[in-house]
Formats: sequence, structure tokens, C-alpha cells
Amino acid sequence: DELVGTMSKVGGGNNTWLTTSTLSRTNESSTYQSDLGEDKKIDAAYLTMEGMILYSCAAYPGGNGTTFTDNILVDGRKNVVERIKWEPIVKHSECKQGVQFAGNGDVSLLYDATTTN
Repeated sequence: DELVGTMSKVGGGNNTWLTTSTLSRTNESSTYQSDLGEDKKIDAAYLTMEGMILYSCAAYPGGNGTTFTDNILVDGRKNVVERIKWEPIVKHSECKQGVQFAGNGDVSLLYDATTTN
């Protein structure tokens, strides 16, 4: 399945963000809007896959990884950041988790769904 997601600042000078994810196959969407308050500053972008209380590596999708493609990062002045420098942060290894960066800007979050733990 392909999931298309965006996170956009909404409104003028406020710190309100709208996150939208759409499942391409069904066009089903999920949205979340959050007001972070003026005292918070977002200075990073994250690609993340989160699983809550996974008792088995088989809970991950098949294919041994999830790839984020066509990543576009826009700064506060609406200029595209040409060269995104990603830093891998992997906090678990029980399912052989890892990160792989492609020269075209794609980022893959790796795992082995067949690992038994």
C-alpha cells in the first residue's frame, strides 16, 4: 500500500500544523491539527514509523522495509530545501531495524518481519 502524507503550517503567524495522511488505494484520509503555541519552534523534520506494543516482528508490514519517496521539505519562507540531511535514529534492534538513504532522497526504514524474538 502507498500512504501519502503531508505536514503543513496553517494560518499566518500562528504555530498551528495540519497533518494529513491518505491511503492511495482507497483515498481514505486521516487528519490531525495541532496548535503548538507561540513558545515552540519546529526546527527539524522526521520520517517515522511507530508501532505501539509490538509483540512480534510479524506485526511489521511485509517487504522488510518501508520507503518514504518524493520527500519535499519547505522552509518558513516557502523555499524548497534542496539537500535534506537526514540523521538516522534507531532505538530498537530486535527486528533488525535500520535506516537506508538513497541518492535520490528516498529514505527506507528497514526491518525484518520474519525475525522471531
